[in-house]
Amino acid sequence: MKPSSPTSLVQLCFRLLLGVSATALAVRSVEGSFSPLNAESFLAISFVILIWLRSHSEALQKQSGACLLSGRDAAVVALIAACIVISFAGTLHSPLIFDDYTHIDDMTHATWRGLIASFTIPNRRIFFRPVGFVSYWLDYKWAGNAPFRWHLSSLAVHALNSGLMYVLLRQFRMARLAAGVGALVFALQASRAEAVCWTDARFDLLSTFFVILCLILLNRYLDTNRVWLFLLSILWCTLAIFTKEATFCLPLLVLCLIPFRDRQFRSRLIQAAIMLSAVCVAGFAYRWWVLEGFGGYAVVNQRPVLADFNFLRISKALFFRLWALLYFPINWSVEPGWLLRIGIVAIVATMAAFCLISSANRSRLVAAVAFVIASALPVAHLLLIGADMNGSRLLYLPVAGVALIWGVLFDGPQSLRAKLLLGAGLLLFQAAALQHNLQMWRTVPVLARNACTSIGTELARDPRPVEVRNLPIKHQGVYFLANGFPQCVALNSGQDAGRIRIDREPYPPVDRAVRRLFKWDDESQSFKEIMGSN
Repeated sequence: MKPSSPTSLVQLCFRLLLGVSATALAVRSVEGSFSPLNAESFLAISFVILIWLRSHSEALQKQSGACLLSGRDAAVVALIAACIVISFAGTLHSPLIFDDYTHIDDMTHATWRGLIASFTIPNRRIFFRPVGFVSYWLDYKWAGNAPFRWHLSSLAVHALNSGLMYVLLRQFRMARLAAGVGALVFALQASRAEAVCWTDARFDLLSTFFVILCLILLNRYLDTNRVWLFLLSILWCTLAIFTKEATFCLPLLVLCLIPFRDRQFRSRLIQAAIMLSAVCVAGFAYRWWVLEGFGGYAVVNQRPVLADFNFLRISKALFFRLWALLYFPINWSVEPGWLLRIGIVAIVATMAAFCLISSANRSRLVAAVAFVIASALPVAHLLLIGADMNGSRLLYLPVAGVALIWGVLFDGPQSLRAKLLLGAGLLLFQAAALQHNLQMWRTVPVLARNACTSIGTELARDPRPVEVRNLPIKHQGVYFLANGFPQCVALNSGQDAGRIRIDREPYPPVDRAVRRLFKWDDESQSFKEIMGSN
């Protein structure tokens, strides 16, 4: 390649952009109050473009026979599970928070008859997720009101998903090291803090379990030609779309697998995608009938969020902000410590090194990027997540695409020593960023529980009911008090939730002889009783 060729000039421009973005991110991690999201986005996009420019289109070695896993693969999966348990162990005793309380309260009154009815008549005409609520009910039967058991269930599902991610990567004939690194990125990526620690995110964990298992069964079907495996994949697809609507992207994900399999399987993968598309269309039509429309969160004039389509907003989310969140999932509401700062240096160095030495297969790399975009499409209208990473559970499935990208890169021709060094830098950042984000998921739920307990104490010493105002939706990127507050008070203090009234603006007048008025004070991080005028 000549120095003055268009490709080399493009590479130079994006290397400069990567360098400037990395410098801005480094400055923000040390000191500064500006939002790092734009710098992170430019850095991540520059990285993806540069590794694409260095990719090749040479034919891959023909795959022969089914991929058989050995005892060494089992050891790698066990290592991944151990890393997950060690990373999340400190959050297992964290209290429940936000919508967790409302779901548990709902499950105390749930019956099998009611759960079966939820497949035709949902309790709230917002979402259609009956399989997810069955999972909640089963958990409630053994976990009850014990936060430890609820967190343990979520952690177990996440560990299972991470193990399945490793199996999927190995089915693509990736080396153990490449598959292991990809699966560890899936397991330890810092957006997992919200998805694993917040019980309400069970829908994301469970739906992703069904999606990955569906893809694994499809791959196995291609290798063995056993029709029952394909029928099972259809079953898991159905369970996925009845768990969370984000999984309607599954047929697109199947198409993204084409470059990872031999040409002889291309037509069968297309046929499988068509069949699963028919299942998804039927599922969407049934969902529409049950919900009497789109469903989803309402905005102005009670219109669903999805109905307010904005092309520029969607484009910014999918092709700009998303990549910052996937490659630098840092909760910036709390300043990073020294370990995370080292991790940021390590990940930037790793990305820069791959921009210089990578030689990935182009079709596989493009397919992995397409996997990210396809899996993010159903939630694209919600992906303009801020620097505090609130809402990052929505990234749970798209991170599987990032795991694919890293797997493709580590499956390249670099030396083992280089791969180990780069893998260490990559995983150091993932672990450091995860621990940073988990810090808030350990402290904020405790603060919320203490707030609920304080109101319970007031209810116990005074027979008057209470009215509470100014309940924050989030604190340091963690969902906080705005939802499930009466149930939180009842569960943590034993007081009647019916004695608590939540006021929204505009606030009505309060008769102090009838009830007491409390307002959340951000400065003291506690409730203050309002004694004077409203």
